[in-house]
Amino acid sequence: MLSLLLLGAWRIESRGRIPPGDGPFDAIVVLGCATRPGGGCSPALRARVEAGVALWRAGRAPRLLMTGGAIHGRPSEAGEMAQLARSLGVPGEALILEDQARSTRDNGAKSEQLLGSEARVLIVTDAYHQLRARRVFRRHFAEVHGLGVIGGRWARLRGSLRELILLPLQG
Repeated sequence: MLSLLLLGAWRIESRGRIPPGDGPFDAIVVLGCATRPGGGCSPALRARVEAGVALWRAGRAPRLLMTGGAIHGRPSEAGEMAQLARSLGVPGEALILEDQARSTRDNGAKSEQLLGSEARVLIVTDAYHQLRARRVFRRHFAEVHGLGVIGGRWARLRGSLRELILLPLQG
């Protein structure tokens, strides 16, 4: 049973690589995750933002949408991501903030409100989260592609196992 769970976790994580040459997109949507208790980006959130900024610098889309609200009394994920993106050289006019979402479903719905359903989006999240995130975003957008960030070994394992539970419920 454990080997089946681990195989499933690996299969979920192995998805989420963007094929080279796709785009340009209308926006790169960076999905939030935990911020630090006193503010600032967690290592996973930092990796997502850095990947989104790299795609923006490469000309994959003119805008970066940061999505994620304040959870557990911490600062909003979108606000912390935007602050990091600015420190990496992204001008304010290229950033869109959505700071109310509290779940992947919210990320998709609230991003659609800001970009419109006809937008072509490139979503950036952890690789293990890509399959479910793309399924959710396809309910809201004309075209969805994704880039999966690869985190640390234990974070990947925990996240992949979490996705095995959530995918049938929310995917």
